[in-house]
Amino acid sequence: MPPFHRLATGRICKQLDPVVTETERRMSPFNRFIFQRVGGQSVPVLVTQTEVIANSEDILRYVDVIAPDGAKLYPTDPDKRKQVEKFVNLFDSILAPAVRQWFYFYLFNQAQLIQPLWCQGVPWFECLLFPIVFRWMRSNVFQMYSINTTTATTAYDRIYEIFETIENQLADGRAYLVGDSFSAADLTFATLSAAVVMPVGYGVTLPDLSKVPS
Repeated sequence: MPPFHRLATGRICKQLDPVVTETERRMSPFNRFIFQRVGGQSVPVLVTQTEVIANSEDILRYVDVIAPDGAKLYPTDPDKRKQVEKFVNLFDSILAPAVRQWFYFYLFNQAQLIQPLWCQGVPWFECLLFPIVFRWMRSNVFQMYSINTTTATTAYDRIYEIFETIENQLADGRAYLVGDSFSAADLTFATLSAAVVMPVGYGVTLPDLSKVPS
């Protein structure tokens, strides 16, 4: 549970070059000092036998290299590969931060909706500390990601635009965004869109639509 995850990611990411992110620059000096001392902001982190990979797209590329020919996430065709990379970049750079701002703006005022998300599969003592930790984390999250009424409205517009782009891409009845097989583009879009559409049967339990703000 945030911020306890940094006790793990900070330890295994020490061999990576430390980078002061834009979100950390927005923190108060005290909180920035604490977070930088602990480190490990980036998630997910993949630890292999030879390296530590702390970037979602880099992890996808690593998996693609070792995947069998029938399960590649990036097409071997140069043109299709460029299309997949273009979609992944669009989702990572535009959709991801927009979803984060929009989702947190509406749900972070309701601890009872966040607690089930943060406490799935975590140690019991983290669950007990949630009420205390959440207040501190809420303040940091709003500060780090510039979450307010204006940014939430802009975020919604960006999400809507990207969903329209995807709708147009699939308008001809195709099952996948690029080509005729599942790719990194489909995976990235589905993952980042989960907090928007809250699909039943997703890998983690998301809030019930009937309980979230209209």
